[in-house]
Amino acid sequence: MSATPAAPGADQPLKVFVSYSHQDDALRQRLDVHLSLLKRQGVLEVWHDRRLQGGEHWEEAIDQALEEADIVLLLISPDFLASDYCYGRELTAALERDRRNEAVVVPLLLHPCDWQSAPFARCQAFPRDNQPISIHPRGENAAFSLVAAELRRLAETLRKRRRGEAHQPPSGAAHDPGGTAAARRWRRWWLAPLATLAVAVPAGMLLSQARVTAGLADLRLGAYTRALTAFEAARLLNPLHPLARCGARAAAIGSGLAAMASNSPDLARDVAALPQSGPCGAQRELFHGDLTLERYLLNRDRKDWDLAAAAFERALVMDPELAEAEQRLGTLADLQNDLPAAQRRFESARRLAAGQPLLAKRYRNGLAKVLLQGSAAERERALVLFDGDRGNPASDVEAAMQRWRQGGGAPLGQALERLPREPPPSLRGEGGGEPWGFKLRDGQVVAVGLLRDQRCLLAQARAATLHLDGQLAEANNERASSRATCSGSASTINLVVCDRLSQAASSGAPTTATRAWLRCADFRG
Repeated sequence: MSATPAAPGADQPLKVFVSYSHQDDALRQRLDVHLSLLKRQGVLEVWHDRRLQGGEHWEEAIDQALEEADIVLLLISPDFLASDYCYGRELTAALERDRRNEAVVVPLLLHPCDWQSAPFARCQAFPRDNQPISIHPRGENAAFSLVAAELRRLAETLRKRRRGEAHQPPSGAAHDPGGTAAARRWRRWWLAPLATLAVAVPAGMLLSQARVTAGLADLRLGAYTRALTAFEAARLLNPLHPLARCGARAAAIGSGLAAMASNSPDLARDVAALPQSGPCGAQRELFHGDLTLERYLLNRDRKDWDLAAAAFERALVMDPELAEAEQRLGTLADLQNDLPAAQRRFESARRLAAGQPLLAKRYRNGLAKVLLQGSAAERERALVLFDGDRGNPASDVEAAMQRWRQGGGAPLGQALERLPREPPPSLRGEGGGEPWGFKLRDGQVVAVGLLRDQRCLLAQARAATLHLDGQLAEANNERASSRATCSGSASTINLVVCDRLSQAASSGAPTTATRAWLRCADFRG
């Protein structure tokens, strides 16, 4: 009997696709070194995104390399799990190819992290002892050597499978006389659950669609944490729902956007991975505009302002109910001192959020900040809007500082009442937990994003209010007690407080002594 002919390409190198976070690039390079012999011997051909050439369409190149891979290495770390592109797009495609037996997924444990409940946990991880490479008891080099040896054994197994040498069922098994009875038992086993599925699947699809609808509504209003919960619930009910998958990715990006560096390649890659059409496409344009807007705030290049505005406009065309895009366009108009346009945009965002009063507070706050720059009547309207936002800490602190304009007595008592010692978490998960933005009289924009800085601002505003009210000992105590909180941000916070004191002085309020006490840079005593 002649030998089974080798499958086409049976002796060609096996193609390995490496999925990793760029935060782990140093360990990815060490892995590459340890795989050098396997590559020289023609056993493996390794691909990762550092092999992309200038001008190459990186998204298409990644998809093609992943589609052609025989082995997909997932370099597991906290950063990998946090990357929506790695954990979402690449992982989903890899596991689907693994399920169809077109590729083998291998998690490679780089750093300690909570990976045991992840979708890839059923795959055999390397090193086999499940000790992450960065803390492996035998050391990093020994751990990588173990991985290389395991990959060599896996490559030999896959090559045998290519040659047709893998174990096959005996040829007579198909004609087993007992096959008919076994088939009857099999049919009895699956027909009963099938009847249940016939009812459960449509119900699951309806429930999934309801969750997706709720998630999209929250996504449009910037309630990213709540949207993510809705989309994840939809995915459990219907894993194939396309909007559930992309919506969850968009919500994850949005919920972490404030904490991510705008120049992070992982962030830009995650945004680019979103679909280019539909509601998720609108979110893609929104996030592209956010990245460009942050660049504009750093360098004040008008070209970046134009690019950001174009991205937000495209987002609004794709999804006319996207209140977040209206809010961003209002912010851009405010930055260019086009106050009528800014007011129209924030009013439009408020209308889109009319059914969600808690979320509408964010847009009311933005509108009030625009009105603050207008006439006395508009400033009064701004104060009414701030007062309607009780529980929104950004509005609480601004309302208190605006009352400095009205002098002593009841206004200062009302100001102290609006200044809690802790930012209340009432909006967290519902569009809250965002930076507090302050536009100063010279056009400078100050963002107070960290919780400790927000606490510092509240403390400085309380101290200034007490000083304005003549409660000097209490003011000094308040200021002294906040020093630890304000250690790294005192100058920035002082800039905001002094700016609002200067505005109060322009309205005739007696702020001279307090500005001198705070050593405000614009004080000319």
